[in-house]
Amino acid sequence: MDKNINTILIPVQFDAEHLSVVRQAALLAKEHKAMIHLLAVKSISSIYNFSYFTQATPVKNTFFHNQEQLAMLETWKRWLEQDYGIKVTPVMELGNWKDVVLKYAISMNADLVVLKDKPVQRKWFTFRKSPIEYLIAKCPCQVLTLYSNKTSMAEWKDIVIPITDFIPEQRVHTILKLAKVYKFKIHLIASPINANNSHPATFHFFTETLKMLKPSGNIQVQCEYLDEPGNQVHRFVEYTNRICADALMTKMKDNRKEKVNSFIKKLENFFNETPYGKYPDTIFPAYH
Repeated sequence: MDKNINTILIPVQFDAEHLSVVRQAALLAKEHKAMIHLLAVKSISSIYNFSYFTQATPVKNTFFHNQEQLAMLETWKRWLEQDYGIKVTPVMELGNWKDVVLKYAISMNADLVVLKDKPVQRKWFTFRKSPIEYLIAKCPCQVLTLYSNKTSMAEWKDIVIPITDFIPEQRVHTILKLAKVYKFKIHLIASPINANNSHPATFHFFTETLKMLKPSGNIQVQCEYLDEPGNQVHRFVEYTNRICADALMTKMKDNRKEKVNSFIKKLENFFNETPYGKYPDTIFPAYH
């Protein structure tokens, strides 16, 4: 199988919470021999004071504050390269946080974006997506969102992997070895887009995912179908908060390779069930 993770993007803030996020993401990077990009996003309001009646004026000591943060990024870079043996690139960008993160995820062709969110209960009257939910929905790659305050993957108990309209092969292989080492439970969940749109292949995707996990040995897996229709990202985040899971691993946009592999797997299963017996494995080289 091709290398699953080459580039990991981590939007960071300069606090102990995000230091913990970087440490956990570095473990994934070391496992996959991937490069990490540390992205610090500065809002325009942190650079300029705005007023309806006067011209925007620069915030005092902004230059020195930015220099301190750039120095902090360089410190984190040296620490990660020395302790984890991985390549790290720091960058600071000005703009809207979610737009800048999405731009970098697309432009650098990131394989994984690691985010940090707080486990909060969504209000019934809140209709707007949070910045985290926006990135989960829009990013073309895998997104790992950390919810617990645990400082190490060794402390994890639960991770949620949603199944949409394709088999989550990439996400399973991204997290599989660490799930075996640290023995955390994998929750496979699915949810309809609306009341009249329950994907007919959902059960097939569940069973095929379980088949992928079976050879890995003693891994706890729980499957659940969320009957309530609605925004899928909202439902996945709510479920993660409800069971107090440590992380949510999503990929809402399927790429062409994964679609082809899922289709080939369906053909393989179909031919295996024919009275003519199993076809040679060389017929399906793209999946193996």
